[in-house]
Amino acid sequence: MITVFLFRQLNFDDVRVKHTALNGSELLAKLEDNHNLDVILIDIEMPVLNGIETTQMVKQKYPQLKIIMLTAFDNDENIF
Repeated sequence: MITVFLFRQLNFDDVRVKHTALNGSELLAKLEDNHNLDVILIDIEMPVLNGIETTQMVKQKYPQLKIIMLTAFDNDENIF
């Protein structure tokens, strides 16, 4: 699951979820409609388009967006 937040200030009352997506492909479609956000919270393991591939595509098209990647993996292959 991908969650996209829009931060207006450093006050948690101002944190809003702008988009949610079940996979990277869905996120990319939503960003086409609206990419005015501050940070994306993304998981490595997702169906269709995983978090690593999605991050590469997002950063290529929207380099200004910040991405925080989360995982429960404990192997060197998925952690960098």
